[in-house]
Formats: sequence, structure tokens, C-alpha cells
Amino acid sequence: MKDYLKQCINFKVNVWRPLVAFVFLGSILTGCVDSTDNPVDPGQETATGDDASDKMPFKVTQTIVNNNGKSTSTVALRYYEDMPHVAYIAVADFQNMLVPRKSLKVSKTAASQYVLTTSKGETATVNTADEKMTFEDFTNFVSLSWTNAEGFLVDGNTDEYGYYRVKPATAVPATASVTFAMKKYGIDLRGDGQMVYVPLSTLSDIYSFYYGNHVLFNGEKIMLTTFEETPAKIDEPFFRKVYEQTERPQDLAAYSYGELCFAIDHFYGRPGRNAIDQTIEAKGLDQALNETARKLLKSTNMNEYAFGLEYLSVLLGDGHTTISPIINCVLVGMKDMSKVSAYMKKYVTAFASTYPTEEKLVAANINRDDGHEISAEERKKLFGSDYYKKIGNTMYFIFDDFGPIDSTAWKAYYKGTGSKPTYNSAFKGDILGLVESLDKAAADPEVKNFVVDLTCNNGGDAGVLVAMTKLLAGRSTFNYEDVLTKQRCQFNMVVDSNFDRSFDDKDKGPRYPGLNVAIMTSHYAFSCGNLLPSLMKDYGYLIIGEKSGGGSCTIQRMCTPEGFCYLISSRQRLNNKAGENIDKGVEPHIALEVKMAKGKNKDGDMVDYRVFTAFYDKSVGDKITNWYKNKK
Repeated sequence: MKDYLKQCINFKVNVWRPLVAFVFLGSILTGCVDSTDNPVDPGQETATGDDASDKMPFKVTQTIVNNNGKSTSTVALRYYEDMPHVAYIAVADFQNMLVPRKSLKVSKTAASQYVLTTSKGETATVNTADEKMTFEDFTNFVSLSWTNAEGFLVDGNTDEYGYYRVKPATAVPATASVTFAMKKYGIDLRGDGQMVYVPLSTLSDIYSFYYGNHVLFNGEKIMLTTFEETPAKIDEPFFRKVYEQTERPQDLAAYSYGELCFAIDHFYGRPGRNAIDQTIEAKGLDQALNETARKLLKSTNMNEYAFGLEYLSVLLGDGHTTISPIINCVLVGMKDMSKVSAYMKKYVTAFASTYPTEEKLVAANINRDDGHEISAEERKKLFGSDYYKKIGNTMYFIFDDFGPIDSTAWKAYYKGTGSKPTYNSAFKGDILGLVESLDKAAADPEVKNFVVDLTCNNGGDAGVLVAMTKLLAGRSTFNYEDVLTKQRCQFNMVVDSNFDRSFDDKDKGPRYPGLNVAIMTSHYAFSCGNLLPSLMKDYGYLIIGEKSGGGSCTIQRMCTPEGFCYLISSRQRLNNKAGENIDKGVEPHIALEVKMAKGKNKDGDMVDYRVFTAFYDKSVGDKITNWYKNKK
């Protein structure tokens, strides 16, 4: 049996930064809740309302809320008699957790019907008999973003490095109504004549917003996080709790399955990389699953349920979607590897005899290795240890990861409390590697071409990509479509590309317009590694090498009602300027030869990998020069 723990630790996926953290913030200005507008839950044992479930007796629990590890508070959760293990929360209280001291007005307008109105006027209608929620302008209602005095979007993240800002943009259409029919999923909405109560996990999914508004719940405690720190660093016991349980109540299991189907049906971006995407779109997740998957996901045995999530991670596998509890327990930053090893045995190896086919697929998912690290090592033999290499008239900039970035140094510099950052080899994915390589290329009279080598790049932080397109092409724009609302939008970023802490005319244009810039891609170039060539191709620059590997959706972080964290390719799907989904990859203008070979990875396993020898021949520089000559 494989050493799953070692494989999981070596599993490489850029998940703690989304593909594009700021997508879908266009023209978003919304309000939140203040308890002065709606009374705090008094904790009575019997509710009053119109629908039978509204009148169900309940108990109130004051639950701790950990806000990014920076502060704690409490919030009232309701547990109704017919669903004693499913936590409900007042919509007003939920929004107040995210952004306090704003207002949400709740008005009862008819029997079992309530209207929620934000301070900016967005409305949602809730019917607790029909179990429906209708948002007249869904995006603006749930986004909870705002603009600063200069008119740029502020959400606690988009300005985190200081060197870029996001302009508000209007989606087309500008607003979009969304109705959630909860009855199909067994999700019961409730009211008491004054306030609407919704299961906490359902609201968490509805409001979840890429790099903010994340509300996680493990049955005992709530965590709010923007993932500024690895989640387990904030509160490791919070995440460990769910892994140590062996059973889950029937009412929670039933609700959890319905909630999972609701989340995937509405918020999964369906990029087209797995076999069940089309069935999910047409019929929903429940119909897309086979009987084995349904049985596992509905099980009251926690280990069997967790194995079901592992199996679902295989079925939804698209490079971004990671539902696997085993992989995610490592990704949230759990430190006790002996515990992780025990989870491996409980959630995978224990089911080898009962579900041999599914277990084999799960094991392959955890152990997958595309060989890009071997390819990178082979390239290093040619290039040496430098992150750039001059071959003939061409400078190659080796860029294998978008990030990590030295965020502490960048923040300090733009706050005026630190000096301007310089290249640090510990942060090879920082933007400064590109800056130094461009400067060296421009200073060398022999260099005519500048190649950004993404051949072994799996993606990462879009905050780096924002600055790259500005430095290379003098532009930084993104096009997206929303699978849920059917809206399309283009975002324009303002970038301080000379890093002088001023956003002015000195930032216009590419850093060195005289260089012939080319983006070198391969099948390994995924996520941001796929977005950069798409954008640069739209801008009229050369793409050379092999078709990129795809990855078009932003990443959305979710949490099951039990407390298992997971990631999905979100409903925000990136497009090229023609409005086409870029998930199938970007075709190069000039294709170069790629050979396949076999080699041993770090664990001694034989894997296939790509050989890019032809990418670094001196003739490549001539191809680039001629392409630009003919283009002119």
C-alpha cells in the first residue's frame, strides 16, 4: 500500500490564493446588518410563524465566533426540535458577523413571506412555506464590498500588496435575479414573524466570496477567515475536531447531503474538465452521482462519509476542485502528521476491500504526479540555478510559480513603514524576479527577445499576474462570466508598475516596449499559468511552445456542515476577449516539439514527464524575431 501521507504532503496545488481574488467585485456596494434593526434572538423555546416548521420548538446556543484569530465574539444559533443537530442563524446576525454596524431591514409582507433590504436598497424575498429565496440583485446583495474615497474597490484583499487597485466595473447585465428553490434539497427556511432563519452552512455557501466572507462551522465553533494565515495556524483544534468524530446524526447527514447538492448545483463553475459536468448542469449533482457515491455521502458513519467526499473529489476533479478531506487537512496547515496518517488509514485504506474500484481511484487522485517537477529538474541542468538565462538573442525568465510573494515587505513599503522590496530568492514567485530579468534584458544590447517561461508553472497568486501583464504589455484586464447569474464583465486594474507608490502617468505602457515579449507555455501551465498566455494573446503578444493546460475558474472555499473544508472551481469562469471559456487551454502561435520520457520522482516512483529541449534551441529566438517582424 502506498505511503499516502508522503504523497499528500507532496501534492502540489496552489490553493491558498485564488486564481483571481478580485473577480466579480464590479459595482458592488452593499450593506450589512445591525442588531438595532432587528431584535436579538430572545431564546424562547417555541417560535411563532405561519408555516408548521416555523412554529417548531427550538433551543438557542450562544456560539463562539473566531474572527481570523484576531478577535472573538458570540452569536445565537437555533436548533429546532425536528432538526436538533442542524444549526440555524438569523440572516441579520449572519451578515453582522461579516461586516458589523451596517443594517439589514426585515419586513414581513405576507403569510410566510419576508423581504430583506440592505442599506443600499438591494432586496431578497424569502418564502418559508415554499422554501424559496429570490435575490433581485444577487451579486450586490451578498458580496459585502465597498469603494474607497478614490472610487477603487476595497474588500480587505485586493489592495493587500499595495501596488494595484481594482476599478469598479459594471456587469452585463448590470443586475441579475437569482432564485434558490430549497425544497428540492430538503433545506427548510423558517421565520418567526420578525426574522428569517436559514441553516448556517447554507448561508455560508451563499455568501462565500473567494478571498473573504468565509464562514466555517464545525458544530461547536464558527470561524471567519480571509485566509490571511493558514487556517490551522489560527485554530488547529477547530479543523481537527471533525476528523476525530466517528458518527454523525441522521438529521445532520440528510441535511448535509442536500446542502452539498445545493452548493455544487449553484456555485460550481463546471469548467468542463470532468465527465459529470454536463449532467450536473442539466439534472443536478444528485442525478450525476452513481448509487455508491450517494450511499457514501448520505452515510451516518463519519469515516464512510469522508471516503465518499474523497470519491466525489475524484468525480469532480478539474485541477482546482479539491473536496478530499485528506488533502485538505494538509492544505489547511495541520501540524500533527501522525494524526493525518491516521486519517489516511480511516478514510482510504480501510475501504480497499469494500470499495476496491473507488479506493483505487481515490488513491490515484492523492498520488497523482504529472511529472512537472522532473521536467523542471531537467531544465535546471541546462539553465543552472539562475531564474533567467540568455540564449543567443533571447532572455528566458524562468517562472514556475505565481507566488509566494513577500507580502510583509510589500505591505510595509506601501504603508510607508518599510523600504522598497528587492529580489529575495526565498520568494521566487514574487514579481521582483520579472523586474530584474526585464532590466537585465533591456540593458543587454544583444537581447531582442524576452521569454516568460511557464513550462512548469502550475499557477498561484493572481496578485502577481496583475503586475506581470502591466510590466509586459502595459495592460491589466480580465474578462469573466458568472455561471449562476449569466453576467459578463471586464475588470481593469490600475498598477503602480514602477513601484514608486504613486499611481500616475509614469506607470503607462510596458516597462520595455522595445523587447519582443513571448509567453512560453506547456501542458503543465495551469490556472494563472493558463490565464497569463490567454491575456497576452488577447493583447497581441506571441505565445510559443505547447498548448497550455487550462484552468479557468476562480477558486471558492467552502465548508460542509460537519466542518470538512473543501475547494471548488467557482461560478466565476474566466474568458478571453472573444467571450470564450479558456479552460481548454491556449493554443500557441508557434508550436515547439515536446518529447515524453519516464523518470523517478522524489518518492522513487516512475512517472511520465515532458522534455522541453527544443524550447531552448537558439533557433527559437529567430522564430520569435521573425514572428514580430512579420506582424509589423
